[in-house]
Amino acid sequence: MIKINESVKKQLIKTESLLDHYCNCLGLINTPEIDTDTLAWVFVYMRFFTIKDIRLGLRHNYQTKDIAHLQSELSMALARVFHNTFHNAFLHQEKDGSVDRILIRNIINFNPRGGGNGDELRLFILDLMRRHGIREGHRPGIDDPFLEKWHQKLHSNCTPEDITICEAYIVFQETDSHDLFYQTLWDKGGISVDFLKNMACPLPHLPRYMPQIIPDLKHLLWILKQIHGGSHNFSYLLEVSKWQFDQELFSMLKEVKNNFGAWWLPGKIMDCRHRLKRFWQSDCPRDPLMIDVALDNIYKASIEQIDLAHLKGDDIISLLSLTLQNIQLSYLPETSLGSNLWQRIQDAPEQNKWTPEWGLQALAALNYIQGMLHSNTDELYEIIQPKAEVLGKQLGISESYCINFAEEVIRSQNSFALSKCIDALFPMLRETAGIGCWKIISHGQGKASGIIKGAESLLPFQGKQEAKPHILLVDTIDGQEDIPDWVSAILTTSDVDILSHISIRCRNAKVLLATCYEQDFLEHIKLSEGKTITVSIENDTIRWNDAIEYNEAILEESEEGEVILEEAEGEKKAKIPLYKKDTTPEKKSCTKSGNLLHLKERVSDFIKTPSSVTIPWEAFTKTLEKNREAKSLLNQLYSELSSHHQDYRSILSRIREVITSLIIPADIVQLIQEKMGSQGPFQVQWSETLAEDITSHIKKVWASVWNERAYLSRFSRKQKNDHPRMGVLIQEVIPADYSFVIHTRNPLSNNSNEILSEIAVGLGETLAGNSPGAPLCVISTKKERNHTIKSYPSKSTAYFDPHQEHAYIIRSDSNDEDLADFAGAGLYDSYFINKPVHTLIDYEKEKLFWNKEFHCFLFDSLLKIAEEIEDIKQYPQDIEGVYYNDTFYVVQTRDQVGVRQLNPR
Repeated sequence: MIKINESVKKQLIKTESLLDHYCNCLGLINTPEIDTDTLAWVFVYMRFFTIKDIRLGLRHNYQTKDIAHLQSELSMALARVFHNTFHNAFLHQEKDGSVDRILIRNIINFNPRGGGNGDELRLFILDLMRRHGIREGHRPGIDDPFLEKWHQKLHSNCTPEDITICEAYIVFQETDSHDLFYQTLWDKGGISVDFLKNMACPLPHLPRYMPQIIPDLKHLLWILKQIHGGSHNFSYLLEVSKWQFDQELFSMLKEVKNNFGAWWLPGKIMDCRHRLKRFWQSDCPRDPLMIDVALDNIYKASIEQIDLAHLKGDDIISLLSLTLQNIQLSYLPETSLGSNLWQRIQDAPEQNKWTPEWGLQALAALNYIQGMLHSNTDELYEIIQPKAEVLGKQLGISESYCINFAEEVIRSQNSFALSKCIDALFPMLRETAGIGCWKIISHGQGKASGIIKGAESLLPFQGKQEAKPHILLVDTIDGQEDIPDWVSAILTTSDVDILSHISIRCRNAKVLLATCYEQDFLEHIKLSEGKTITVSIENDTIRWNDAIEYNEAILEESEEGEVILEEAEGEKKAKIPLYKKDTTPEKKSCTKSGNLLHLKERVSDFIKTPSSVTIPWEAFTKTLEKNREAKSLLNQLYSELSSHHQDYRSILSRIREVITSLIIPADIVQLIQEKMGSQGPFQVQWSETLAEDITSHIKKVWASVWNERAYLSRFSRKQKNDHPRMGVLIQEVIPADYSFVIHTRNPLSNNSNEILSEIAVGLGETLAGNSPGAPLCVISTKKERNHTIKSYPSKSTAYFDPHQEHAYIIRSDSNDEDLADFAGAGLYDSYFINKPVHTLIDYEKEKLFWNKEFHCFLFDSLLKIAEEIEDIKQYPQDIEGVYYNDTFYVVQTRDQVGVRQLNPR
């Protein structure tokens, strides 16, 4: 939970009247250094107030003119803050502030325009009653208790609800129907009978039928709108601000007002918003901005009314382009990247449209846009949800509403209009691109049986034990989770990179992993939750049926320290050793370093390798010998961990604390200095700061043997905790224009003639970390020298090294990186000395997306690298590397795990 601002919270909780409400909000908005946190508090409070969860009125004797003035000041202050954030984003290229703009526009949605003549309201209601002979106080006349009570409320406690009350009162006078009176109250303002009776100035009586007062009531409604009207009163806003616009724009706005529901309305709204932009960017932005917010609301409602199922693909594409522009104008100038990319997709020559290649590009563009929007909605959720729970509890608001507060807010944003267009377009584009609704990431054994169990993520299953195999249906995967040994298959709607750590582990453990792009498919399978079913892969599609015969996998540990998996009846038993008897753990440590050294001595000049320094496992044992007390404490903690697994979190944390507090012997530090100093491969200027950075990160790598996911992975596979031997590889970071990962044998088809490559913009952490979106994925054939693009890049952000030189990564280098049934890759941690920066990718101008000549050069080069290294290693390889400054660097290669029925050459 984010840090709670106690002073802001207390200020809002103590609000006792509508006057306090606007005074407090105005004071917070006018704070010189207003921040996102304060805006979020005001937004949450205003939403609670608007949906009538906050009942004000303990002190309600105030003058209407004061309320009108405060509302006007608050609306102008909000417009100024919004103007400043948008101005900074566009003119100064600031990439933050989008959440601020979301919050401000939502607050404007709740806040009245203000102004008007508050005294006129008080005088006019008295004049109305006297003119029509209605009893007022002790003055005789027609008895109407409802109007008498309402008149008293308008004098001392006028609120925005009075607009809806007046509208309902007019409907009653026109129809003489109390049912329509209450229906109008509820439909237009969410006002119930109970709410009327329990206001600070209650209205418990039914109104009296007096149709002669209708003209005066309509004028009273206009006065109320002047005081309390906001973005939901588009006609009123247009009338009071028409003098600010040119005649052409005003005519266009009137056309929108007079044609709600017309099929052409979204396009007309966007024309208006583009023209309106220069007005709210002026020095007096309130009225143009409030009209812009109102147009945004009308646009969202218009899209929601359209039946997209009956539109052609090109029509949806155009509508999606309009919706992107709508979001961009509202609060996300960053999505101009997505808008420009989509515009280029839309403007493709007609002969290229709706072809397989164009379909792949369009799908990538949509994934890119979705990734950016998801990032913003996640940020919005994290900011407002904790405040809603804290403030709601203090104000006595229903817990069930507070729990879902942020989800309701996000669903009400205009990004959901975009999602509706994307959902309608995705099936058409997948069919065009020849892509089914399933993406097979790990074949496992071709089929899997297990008990169906669903969850939002894999986190609830970490460290748990089950007696029988399960098939998990999960909504999200971040790429770092461990796979419990009782899981036979994972089906998800999350887009998972083929070469992410979780993908490697699934293939290594022979767990079926697949992404489904149709929510309905998984929802259908979820209906069988708790039952045992069988899923199988047929023609790159997942099929499922009830399991006819149930075969439970049994794990046993042999006397030789090997794990034996008894597979289903009729299949051969396979012995999977944790490590070979003839290879000691010490010799197997520093696998990355050994592979790189072996490679460096044999590759051609075409392939470069980065400079590196290896710190073997023995450095850790020597460090322990010099830290006797820490060694004794670690042995004690190891013993506690073996006997108290249920407390593993706290024990692991203490182990890591002890390791990171070790003092590395001076002679080891001296050796590192010699290797990295001016005479070593790095040729850098050694300093105390650099020494401290490197030694602290080395200790963090050692400690990562005891992070939770590594420990739980060893525990679930019954691997002994004294098995890992952690070396450290200090490696030069190549700045990287592009990063790539190559499988020299296609893991999806198990075809030895095919290689599978994935390429992303920037450093390789984007690929390894399974960041949202897809990389450029290509399958190349060794014999035919053909290349087939399977997906275009859609990752919205990239990592870049801002230092260009003297950047290093301290990498884990253990003896269990690539074992047959246990891939340590990704379980242990690596650290940058100089952290790379996150940067948004502009695919509209990115040659990795568009340049066919560059594609041919890149794919031919990766094929050449794959063949050369596979020939050297005499075994299929997973190769990681970067392309920088017209040069290819290989930063890691290892034997490809999870290859089916394959022997070394």
